[in-house]
Amino acid sequence: MKRIRKLFRLVKGNWLIFAFTVVLTVFHRLSFSYVPLFSEYVMKKLQIATNLPSNGQEVNLPNFIINLVEQYSDVLQSIIMIIILLVVWQAVRYVILYIEAISKGRLSENVGKNLRMNSYDHIQNLSYDYHNNADSGDLIQRVTSDIDATTSFVSYRIMDLIGIMSSLTFGAFQMFHVNKTIMLVSIAIIPITAISSIWYFKKIEKMYTDVEEKESELMVIIQENVSASKVVRAFANEQYEIEKMDQKNQEYRETEIKANKVSALYWGAMDTLMMVQFTIVLLLGIYFSRQNIMDVATISSSLMLAGMLIWPVRGLGRIINDFGKALVASKRLEEVFNEQSEYVNDGILIPNIDGHIIFKNVNFKFPNTTNY
Repeated sequence: MKRIRKLFRLVKGNWLIFAFTVVLTVFHRLSFSYVPLFSEYVMKKLQIATNLPSNGQEVNLPNFIINLVEQYSDVLQSIIMIIILLVVWQAVRYVILYIEAISKGRLSENVGKNLRMNSYDHIQNLSYDYHNNADSGDLIQRVTSDIDATTSFVSYRIMDLIGIMSSLTFGAFQMFHVNKTIMLVSIAIIPITAISSIWYFKKIEKMYTDVEEKESELMVIIQENVSASKVVRAFANEQYEIEKMDQKNQEYRETEIKANKVSALYWGAMDTLMMVQFTIVLLLGIYFSRQNIMDVATISSSLMLAGMLIWPVRGLGRIINDFGKALVASKRLEEVFNEQSEYVNDGILIPNIDGHIIFKNVNFKFPNTTNY
């Protein structure tokens, strides 16, 4: 929990845009929960026109939409009005979705900029002893991929998690008005998914820690060979460096493949579970239609609403996957920020390197060699 709070501290100074993005995310999922009901409304109108059996259940659309449609006695005019309202509804939704994407991008860039500037300033103020013993390749990875993983989770995956919770809430609310039994069956998968996700998170966090460490070692080897390529050639040590690079590359590849296998197992199992869930919903719809409890219109809307309850849970695995990466990355960044700055104790940089050499109180300045 402490590490999660530290992740949220990165949003400091951007809470207004964060809250605005949350509101847009929730509104987007709320408006989407009404889209299947437009189709249900059209099919009910067609059932009335063709004298097909209907359960007489009212569509749970907003009252102003129902009033606009019901003012037309002709079925064709009613259907045309429903289509027009759906187009307007979707247009408003996509405008909101566009603004939401802009807000997420702005939040991500603001958080990333602050983190990059703070890390750059802090690393510049660290002692010579720290830089003398730190691996440059490891530092490069911390201020690039680790920052990207952290800001991506805070800006995007948090919003995805809020979107999943909103989809489950609004989807269950709409499904409750269609059929309570199908709603209960659709949300029955959540405990199973939660247990699987907990197992997956515990497993994948350790694996991604190993991946980060192996990648860091690989970056160190690359940085050392790039910066000291002339020395390697001078001592004819190319073969040794190639073998060392190949060994670290193999270790990194094996840890990455191992983590990907666990991810593939999780995603495959979740997809299978989702398909089984959809099949059960469809079979229940057929059964209730034979019992005259549901009609074609409500079966159609229940299948679309079931997607709001089933597919978002599938996305929970990706969020947990990125959450594990973000925790590992933020921990690595925190290790750098925990290093004490040179300014803490003495307040000035010592020695003050300004290009001068003092010989017995004689001030000698290096000549400007740019013209030579």
